[in-house]
Amino acid sequence: MQNIPFNGTLPFNNDSPAQAGGITRTGDTITIPLGGDYLVSFVVTIAIRNELNTPSVGVFLGPPFNEVPNVQTRFELVSINLGGNCLQLSGEAIITIPAGSQLQLRNTSTSMDLFTLCSNEINNVALNIIKLSA
Repeated sequence: MQNIPFNGTLPFNNDSPAQAGGITRTGDTITIPLGGDYLVSFVVTIAIRNELNTPSVGVFLGPPFNEVPNVQTRFELVSINLGGNCLQLSGEAIITIPAGSQLQLRNTSTSMDLFTLCSNEINNVALNIIKLSA
């Protein structure tokens, strides 16, 4: 299990063999060389630590890294009385990404708390980036 502090980046521990458009990953950061409109979707498996936990995840672009405006990429998981379970938080948005941008997923929990990824033995963070425009 891995704790993600408030505003901390979510780790990617597996690479897809399919790389299109020159998109690359270094650590927890994805580099997108071609600008355009993209569908960005993610799934994060989170261990619910206590009875009222509100983890949320947002998409940040940079550098410098800023959350995509108007919370259009921020999604939250509200769990009541589910302590000790793992749940999946998912989000999806169409956003315009400038050429040469970098992308990160970050903990944006409204409570400013850390959250815990479910297990070190699974792929806790999945991300899809699909270019929609030419």
